[in-house]
Amino acid sequence: MLISVRKSSHYLLPVLVSLLAACTAPDEQPEDSYRVVNRVDIELRPMDEMVEDQSFRRAFDQRDIEGSFTESGAWSIKGVAEHNRLRCGIYEMGLQIGTGAPACTAVKWLNDIQYRTRERQCNSASLLHSGGGNMSLSREQLASATCVRIVTRCSGTCG
Repeated sequence: MLISVRKSSHYLLPVLVSLLAACTAPDEQPEDSYRVVNRVDIELRPMDEMVEDQSFRRAFDQRDIEGSFTESGAWSIKGVAEHNRLRCGIYEMGLQIGTGAPACTAVKWLNDIQYRTRERQCNSASLLHSGGGNMSLSREQLASATCVRIVTRCSGTCG
């Protein structure tokens, strides 16, 4: 009986190692392998009068998502991504800025979505994503923004 236990553990070890390796740092994925799993539009409060040489920072916050951007186009985001599967998926969060009517209706998006977080999530885990980047929008465009869109996409086994 002892011999059969040793033999079966010999076969289980490579399987366990490969399962653990599957949930380590995420690799680059082809763009077409992702699908959007969450999209949140957050209305920005109007800015007071913009002063010519004064810097500004626009902040946004809704439930599990918060972030900001500055007059230079630098932006940051923190948000929770939920994964409802046992097998792993790679999640990314991105940001887009737009102008439109109140409550983010009839929005004209000023830039493409910029994804700057990438996390592998497994075993029904929720995970805090944090990242940032730089948008090539003018100071006037950033000051006139009325809406921020936060998009979460996933590749692999997604929730």
